[in-house]
Amino acid sequence: MLWYESSENYGSYMTTERVDAFLVGLLWLALNKGQNILVKGALSEKLYYS
Repeated sequence: MLWYESSENYGSYMTTERVDAFLVGLLWLALNKGQNILVKGALSEKLYYS
């Protein structure tokens, strides 16, 4: 299970249609640990190709 909490000010920037925020939150940790990430959800094109 994954839990994110943020200030109410940023609520309008979060979406459940794409998993970008969750991937970015885990990306540094996975790279640091040498782990792969399997994404089962929609990503923005910008994040996918960057």
